[in-house]
Amino acid sequence: MPAPTFSRRVLGAVVATCVVIVSSHPAAAEHPAIHPAADEVLLAPVPCGVEVQGTTYAGHGSNNWNLDLNTTVGSSRDDVGLPILAQADGTVVWFKTSGYNKGAGTYIEVDYGEITARYIHLVEGSIPDHLAEIGAEVRTGDQLGELGTTGRSSGPHLHLEYWDSAEYDDTPWYQLPRANHRPVAFEGVEMVATLRTPSPTVVSTNCPKPTPEDRMRELRLWRHAQFERAA
Repeated sequence: MPAPTFSRRVLGAVVATCVVIVSSHPAAAEHPAIHPAADEVLLAPVPCGVEVQGTTYAGHGSNNWNLDLNTTVGSSRDDVGLPILAQADGTVVWFKTSGYNKGAGTYIEVDYGEITARYIHLVEGSIPDHLAEIGAEVRTGDQLGELGTTGRSSGPHLHLEYWDSAEYDDTPWYQLPRANHRPVAFEGVEMVATLRTPSPTVVSTNCPKPTPEDRMRELRLWRHAQFERAA
């Protein structure tokens, strides 16, 4: 579960109007390091084995940190419908299931404790019903929606942002100060892009956890291999 700051965030969200503004700021010379806990636990938001890369452009969030994420195979059109997955255990703190919504289209925000992530331009209606509720719990790998191009979008991609959850909680959600912005990172790999260079590529390890049956099968195979080696 996320840190206790979530409760204040939820109370503020309940009385707010469901509109998102994607902020933009001039680039800064330095940026704060992502919190070590978030750096270590946040997986890529795409299925196991999928390779992704991000791009940005001038004014794309503070320090141009907002990331437009696509797979590295085929064209962006081929990415439509790609499942967007929870990067850790967390809590839904805001969402919009349909509509143009000031450019964001369909989106969902998840508080992971240290970091709150915003997933924007999803396919309309793709957020599961049980997650279309403020306070809904998500588990690592749960599907949050599908990659799309709703709202003000030049083409299919996942617009992804990271924000400091503690500060984000104490600030009106629609007035996101640049000091609370964080660079996107997956398991310690910082996915910052420049205006001319895309981010590093990352292969997702957001993989299903093995069941007890899977573990038993692996143990039996290992024992069999040991027996064959000893024979």
